Amino acid sequence: MAKLMRLDTKARANLYARFVLSNRKYPSDTLIEEGAALTPRVLIDCSVWVADAAARFQLEDNKRGTREWDIRARTMIEAAIRKSKGRLGNDDDDDKKEYFDAICTDADGRCLFPVAKMPSYEMILRATAGLVCIDASSSLVEAKFSQRPLNSMVITAAMIAEAWIEYFQRQDKDTTVRDLRIHAILDASIDRLRKDVGAKWVWDFLAIDVKDNAGVKARAWLRSPVTWYAMAASYNGYGYALNMSTARVSQAYAVLHEDELARDSTAAFFRTPQRVPPDWLEVYIMETIFQMQAPADRNPKDFVKAKGAQLVYKTENEVWKDLEEKTIVDDAEASHAASTSNGHHLNNDFDYAQVAAQETRKRKRAREASQLQEDAYADMSWDEVLADCGA
Repeated sequence: MAKLMRLDTKARANLYARFVLSNRKYPSDTLIEEGAALTPRVLIDCSVWVADAAARFQLEDNKRGTREWDIRARTMIEAAIRKSKGRLGNDDDDDKKEYFDAICTDADGRCLFPVAKMPSYEMILRATAGLVCIDASSSLVEAKFSQRPLNSMVITAAMIAEAWIEYFQRQDKDTTVRDLRIHAILDASIDRLRKDVGAKWVWDFLAIDVKDNAGVKARAWLRSPVTWYAMAASYNGYGYALNMSTARVSQAYAVLHEDELARDSTAAFFRTPQRVPPDWLEVYIMETIFQMQAPADRNPKDFVKAKGAQLVYKTENEVWKDLEEKTIVDDAEASHAASTSNGHHLNNDFDYAQVAAQETRKRKRAREASQLQEDAYADMSWDEVLADCGA
């Protein structure tokens, strides 16, 4: 690894973290002035800091978008996980937890964001990568979603992973500088999150109060780069679920005002208005976020459904309430309920998502078959239709 700057003082480490989080090529004048006003002073040499960031995070090509930071974060987390293996001794010892699982296990012995779920978080981010900025354009939807918290979370994941990599590569294994750097990164990141919609979202979805600097348990979770990557994936996944729910709210609005189409002689009326269940990706996102947070006395599936209804689908459920008799709903939920009857509960990420996907495909095939039959009958007389049906 190339020789890098020493980030061995709290002030220097914090200023550096804020520089990287700003996602700018050069340190701002405000940051330079702030460093010069400290005692002892932190003199920021822009050329040195830019070169250092380029070496740590491969920023030579100046690609600083969310997608590029996502790739960097994943690569650096994977590297940190590989390097952590040597700290566990015998890698085949099943009694030993992953290193990053161990450092962020809560008082109940649970790690809500384990290393094993990294493929799930990566899939969510890749599947929803195009939805990084969604506005609440409908007056019925109050939730907000913006790109800034997402960028902050992904960049923080990369920075914390890099701090762990540097620690694992050192020979003396002194934890002082590592802990100082990680706390400086957390201070800078949390300060950014608490200033925008990210703070409320982190509390709603992860039960982490970023406004409480004394949150020792939260700080333990946040020391893992996997936690920050999970936060980014969950946040972006929430944006996707919110967008899909908003679309269904818009459709409900159209169905509610169907009578107004009578004024338009060219309008085509709705034949079979449907409120479809959440698609498989929405279900997958909700379960990935919430299943492991379910209390011991709650069925994880029931817990996920309740949390989703509370945070994402509450408005949608209210808007569609008066239209349920006109629509086909909950096929996936009914099938899933059957699959978990008699005390048999499936615990992986895919079962509900697969059921939802299967029901969506069955419904699509049924609609296609119905349309084919309707097309076939279009040019037939009523007697011919009855004869074809065996009447």
